[in-house]
Amino acid sequence: MDEGTRFLHHQPQLRRRTAQPVRASINGYQIGNRLGSGGMADVFAAIDPAGRPVALKLLRSSLDPGQPALERFLREGRLALTVSSPHLVRHLDVGIADGTPYLVMELLSGRSVEGTIASHPGGAPVEDLVRIAHAAATGLQAIHAAGMVHRDVKPANLLFAEDGRIKLGDFGLMRAQLDETMLTQAGNVLGTPHFMSPEQARGDATIDARADIYSLGATLFMVATGRSPCAGTTPWSVLDHLLREAFPDPRELRADLPEPLAALIRRAGAREIGQRYPDAASLLRDLDDFVTGRAVPVASAAAVKPVKAAAPALPTSASVRVLLVDDDPIIRRIYVGRFASVGIAATVAASLAAARAELARAAPHLVVLDLQLPDGDGLDLLRQLRAAAATASIPVVVLSNLYDAAQRELALAAGATLVAAKCSTTPNRLIDTARRLLEPRAPLPLPPPPAVVSHHDEVVRRERPQFSRLAAAALVRVQTLVGLLHPEEPLRDLRMLEEVAQSLRGVSGSAAAIGHPGIAALAAAGEALAVQLRDGVERERGSAQRTLIQALARLRELAAGMPATSTRWATPPVLLVDDDQLAIRLMQSAAAGAGVDTVAAPDGLSALDLLRRQNFALILSDVMMPGLSGERFAQRVREMPGRRSIPLIFVTGLSSFAGAAGAGLDHILKPFMGIELTVKILTAVAGRVELAAREPDPWAGVR
Repeated sequence: MDEGTRFLHHQPQLRRRTAQPVRASINGYQIGNRLGSGGMADVFAAIDPAGRPVALKLLRSSLDPGQPALERFLREGRLALTVSSPHLVRHLDVGIADGTPYLVMELLSGRSVEGTIASHPGGAPVEDLVRIAHAAATGLQAIHAAGMVHRDVKPANLLFAEDGRIKLGDFGLMRAQLDETMLTQAGNVLGTPHFMSPEQARGDATIDARADIYSLGATLFMVATGRSPCAGTTPWSVLDHLLREAFPDPRELRADLPEPLAALIRRAGAREIGQRYPDAASLLRDLDDFVTGRAVPVASAAAVKPVKAAAPALPTSASVRVLLVDDDPIIRRIYVGRFASVGIAATVAASLAAARAELARAAPHLVVLDLQLPDGDGLDLLRQLRAAAATASIPVVVLSNLYDAAQRELALAAGATLVAAKCSTTPNRLIDTARRLLEPRAPLPLPPPPAVVSHHDEVVRRERPQFSRLAAAALVRVQTLVGLLHPEEPLRDLRMLEEVAQSLRGVSGSAAAIGHPGIAALAAAGEALAVQLRDGVERERGSAQRTLIQALARLRELAAGMPATSTRWATPPVLLVDDDQLAIRLMQSAAAGAGVDTVAAPDGLSALDLLRRQNFALILSDVMMPGLSGERFAQRVREMPGRRSIPLIFVTGLSSFAGAAGAGLDHILKPFMGIELTVKILTAVAGRVELAAREPDPWAGVR
């Protein structure tokens, strides 16, 4: 056994992962076990042609010769080979073999600054903080001097070498993005975006070295305090904070942190690009001044210290209290404002722990409860409320997913007074519900003055552009995640699908709160599909994955082109074409879930006759039908004046059917999940028809 082979067999840290490589070697590199996986690549222990141990990164995307992405990957990969610093992981080789891009790097122990943070939950010692800052900034200085941007500075990418040096790694794919929709490269797409700069989250076309400076500031904030600078427990809430709030002062969490270091971190993490250090060299100068005892110029840093504007005071009634339990920041702001506009005081809790603390202080007159919370299941809180004598009779309105009937039944069984679909619960509807539940139990305040209602309307108007920015950032992330799902990585897929579901829940609830039912319904259905995929309830994984990607692309279009006020559309029915009555009933059920009516035809000729007499929002058609095949039927539809642009989805049991070519054509395979077809329908009609989600009567069985 040669030295390299012995190395692969006897390194304990390399045996943590047992997943085997997809191939034995690539371009002379002998591939060992997988060390880790990112969004777009896998990293393996390997042996180079000379017998030395290395780390080998294999991208999952294949690139054809002549593609701009391939040329960019090779050009920037070769540039990375020329970048040298004691605080950078060395890059040794880059290339393409059999269409697979690969990158070869020095192999380190695997320990990272994440371990330092875990060992010091209240903040690392100042000397460790300074050492980490100096190493990371020195590595960035070399990268920036080469005209490159890292784009993924975070604790997990700051690695310890055997000699104790800290090295910045994972910088070989800095601009070699293989998918133009991706906001960040693979390493950052899996986790919550705590270290992403605001301009990256917005998807700005130009990203420069100051994005790395922000990410370094966020990393140092976490090293210094043990906490992220972005409040929030889900990607949706973190992105909202990132795009809306100023970077916090680390001394608010750690009073013993020297002010010059706190000022350095604040300036690095300034939300406005022009207020940050222009480059790593400038940050290093201030850091060296601190180490040598020279005064650090903090005027510019102090200028970016967060200052929160005071919210306007609204008259509320102290006699009526509502507890709103929801982790969505946009929903909390809008619902609290709407309650205040009718004189009702609403207290918010973004987690189960916060809700329990509020209940311990005082019992409310009404609880509005989202079941999906970052630290547990809202049903646990509901059961706790019903078990305690003081809160057993308090009305509880549960906000659930419209497309999850089991969730609704569980909530009613646990004691919910009323279960409402979150995607259709507008602020006005919530107020009407609250009034009906509160009037028998608590004195309601007098109607508010017009100025207060006008203020609430202004709050909603202000939230609409914030929602557009936030939805755009979140949807790009989750669209990338869904595209990276892979059956050989079930645990990674589980994490990614959970983030997809969380983000779509945020899009759905916030869209309902600001008055856009089409976006809300499609996002809610997408969430339900992601949950079924996450829980393994699937029949045709590839089909459902493709459906989800299409829905996310449509949601991005809707969010980007969202009007300033709520819009209503006409509602043509959906045409169903199939000679199988069971298939017709299943399609009718899926369409009902989407809130659209249907008209059925047993064959293509009958359907053409209907099309001559009326318009339809969408056509769902079988392929194998008597008299006229589905493909021939589609051709005839495309020849009809005024009907050429109707979207058409083939619903077929032919697993080999790839769908006919042409604009507006799609397919779904039988047997299909009902929620998948609902998502297909909503994707086709959202923004073109009025979507009024048909949920069960929420007042049925009110306690």
